[in-house]
Amino acid sequence: MNKVKMLSDVVAEVRKEAPEDVPNWSKRYEEAKQNLQNQIMKGRMLPRGVEDHPLADFGFNYSVQRDVRAGHVMNIMRKFDPRVCCPVSAVKRSDSNTLYIFDGQHRAVALALLGYEKIPVTIVETDEPAFDAEAFEIVNDSGILRAGTEEIHRCLLHRYKMGETETERVATAHMVQEIFDRVGIDLEPKRVRKSSGKCGPNKHYFSHFDYAYKGIKMAGAEGLESALRAIKETYPDEDGGEINQGLFIGLMKQYQMGAEAKRLKRLPADWMLKMLQAVKQGMGSSGALIHAAAKKQWQHANGVGWDAPVAMGHLLREVYLIEDGEFEPSYMPNVTLKIFDGDIAPDSEAQTALNKYMARKSTETI
Repeated sequence: MNKVKMLSDVVAEVRKEAPEDVPNWSKRYEEAKQNLQNQIMKGRMLPRGVEDHPLADFGFNYSVQRDVRAGHVMNIMRKFDPRVCCPVSAVKRSDSNTLYIFDGQHRAVALALLGYEKIPVTIVETDEPAFDAEAFEIVNDSGILRAGTEEIHRCLLHRYKMGETETERVATAHMVQEIFDRVGIDLEPKRVRKSSGKCGPNKHYFSHFDYAYKGIKMAGAEGLESALRAIKETYPDEDGGEINQGLFIGLMKQYQMGAEAKRLKRLPADWMLKMLQAVKQGMGSSGALIHAAAKKQWQHANGVGWDAPVAMGHLLREVYLIEDGEFEPSYMPNVTLKIFDGDIAPDSEAQTALNKYMARKSTETI
């Protein structure tokens, strides 16, 4: 698939698709164009082209700017590449030669610390007293769409394809993608899955990129692949082919706990599959319902916030053992969901998914 598109083609795509994707697109688009005309009538134009100015020309208005954060400055310096350093943006008033930066404060500090004597800048000339505050709000509230893990993943794959195979992050992304491809599961966000022209070719997909990376860190390539295969086999028709992220992270936590306790070699090769099959037998065929029930049950048993890996890992363990499992799954001391005790949360998801154990407990009591 050709990943390169001209700006004119992308604009045409947005014009075509936006009315369906963005509520009230047509009305809001006309309002935006009218707003621009109003701005132009007031003499408001795009900033001047990029200029280089000495450090002494710049200042910050801390009635507007956030406090500088040294950790963020270090992050910029650590990854710094001059080729991708964007100019800062600043406002200049007629009564002063100072350029007040409203976008790029940390970038400017990083450049100064790295030894640059001049900084590239685009300048807005205005005497509007609140302009820098308005500009800061616009840039930080509506002008930035930060890349998510899926976009970073795509960039890392491209770097690998272009020959950068030694960088750890790049190699990890390639390994993750190879595993998903080998198992026959598309790694893609839900919004892409809904588009027939953009989604992958496989029946199954996984949308939680953060969990994919967390999974390979917790369980390595072998554990990641085993978990995906086990879920795909046990829940082949789940939610339009989605691999349930709760079951996935629960298996990853089981693997991690087993590795830390040096117990994995004692388990059968297909222990993940056996565990999921027991859970399906005990709690039904919906991974999504099991996931929701685990959250309710965890909060009922522990009275604290949701810890998905720990909760799902221990839910898998408790249900597997109740279902007369043949091996002992790993666990953390003093962690329980109280399913053994028949103390089930009153919430509908937990009642529906765990009523079998409530009934069993009642029978045992009688």
